[in-house]
Amino acid sequence: MSNAFSSQRPLRELLSAAATDPSLRRRMKARAHTVLADWGIRAPGRTVYFVEPGEAPLEGLDGEAFIELPHPAPVLSDDALDAVAGGWDEARDRAVAVVDRAIDAVDWRASDPWAL
Repeated sequence: MSNAFSSQRPLRELLSAAATDPSLRRRMKARAHTVLADWGIRAPGRTVYFVEPGEAPLEGLDGEAFIELPHPAPVLSDDALDAVAGGWDEARDRAVAVVDRAIDAVDWRASDPWAL
């Protein structure tokens, strides 16, 4: 299992990692509630799905919530990312925006709000 699933890491960092790790993206989409539970996050009365950008339906069934993952980025080494415009900062900013939209869309409950 990827170390990105450690509950010590914030959800924004997880989403940033998902931008460059295809296997992590697949696990997040297959096990959304497990991933969220690892961060102490609950969405009462909701079924939450991680989906690729643009794949969220305009209207889901009652009680469904869709979190779009950040757009995939090329897999690069840390050194190469420093040379790319934006690099990890841009990935982090995209992940922050994804989490903020998800929090607005779902009635989130977090045992540690700073973990978001």
